[in-house]
Amino acid sequence: MNAMGVGSLLVRIITAAVLALLVSCGSRRDSRPVIGHAFAGPASISIRKELSLRSPTVATLKHGDEVDIIQVRRRFVRLRLPSGVEGWTDSRQLLSTAQMEAFRQLTKQAARLPSQGRATVFDPLNIHTEPSRWAPSIYQIPENTSVTVIGHRVTDRVAPANQPSLIPKAPPHKTKARAEKKEKSKSRVPAPPMPEAPKPPEDWLKLSFRDPQPEQPVPEQDPAPDAKPIRKDDWTLVRTKEGKTGWVLTRPLVMGIPDDVAQYAEGHHITSFFALGDVADGDAVKHDWLWTTIKQLGQNYEFDGFRVFTWNPVRHRYETAYRERDLEGYYPVTVHTTQVSEGKKTLQGRAFSLVVRDSSGQFWRRNYVFIPNRVRFQGKEPIQFGQDSAGTGAETGNAPDGSGQAASKSWLDRLMFWKHKLLK
Repeated sequence: MNAMGVGSLLVRIITAAVLALLVSCGSRRDSRPVIGHAFAGPASISIRKELSLRSPTVATLKHGDEVDIIQVRRRFVRLRLPSGVEGWTDSRQLLSTAQMEAFRQLTKQAARLPSQGRATVFDPLNIHTEPSRWAPSIYQIPENTSVTVIGHRVTDRVAPANQPSLIPKAPPHKTKARAEKKEKSKSRVPAPPMPEAPKPPEDWLKLSFRDPQPEQPVPEQDPAPDAKPIRKDDWTLVRTKEGKTGWVLTRPLVMGIPDDVAQYAEGHHITSFFALGDVADGDAVKHDWLWTTIKQLGQNYEFDGFRVFTWNPVRHRYETAYRERDLEGYYPVTVHTTQVSEGKKTLQGRAFSLVVRDSSGQFWRRNYVFIPNRVRFQGKEPIQFGQDSAGTGAETGNAPDGSGQAASKSWLDRLMFWKHKLLK
């Protein structure tokens, strides 16, 4: 065999060895067991080849993408994508299976909740999966974009103590098997017997006797400084025109009621608004409005007063037709068309209902009818809790303010129950 043939043979052997090495490395990588599953939380996550932030990005995940977890190092996890690519990311950017299911359920149920008005953001605003600053942001509302307001919640501004575990716990029988295996792996040589305890000294009674000591006065302690109150965040559940649902901070939202009405807010926050009718003023068309307001954010209810405005075409301005204050009101506020008897006449009017709670803790549905320039109170009826939105019965829980009054399973169940009762 000449020198060229020998060289060609060596090249083939080296190439085959390199390919075998690569195949073996790939098989070892694929053989890593899956220890958990997770879903991408934010709108976009960069998956890096190694733990270092300078490591190149090997893949990008979108919100809701499912991945396998194959390794954990403190709060960082190694993921395997459906394509087979592996890389590292922060576990705080991921949602557990339970969290993802809860968010999907929220999105599904929120799609049926009635609108409480539209609000505009003048700066980009993040939508979160939960009412928490530390929850993943699934979407960012662009500036000068309007969204539909459908819910409200107040939470403590406290970082979660523990991130929900992405790794399921091992079943008890597996834990027991591991313990038995570990026990068997120990040395089979028995440990030496324990030596006998030493005997006490002969005068142990005398040694144990002590003269009684006079009681020492307990020094007075300075009173503990007052604990700082926990700050709270006011959150609003919104729905975008694309159908995305999530939680945003309330303060950046500006309710979209016209400025010639909003100027009468007197520093209060508008929490919902509804058009009750149209009024012609020359070539222009104005609306009669119902709104709810609250004096200060951070309350466990949605409004403390409501007001009805009518347009005066003679004076070309809005005037107050009806107003109530010092309430404790809750979403949803509903508006619908109804027939109203006025003497022998039957008029077309707009009816609206509000849910309020009195000082005894009883919830009431209060019904009103709006006939142009007039508001008529139609009565109230108690709202009994203990049923979910489908009326199938639910266990009792806490009231919106934690007072222990009977309520539905959750905030969302209570809101769906009100919608079911108010719209039937």
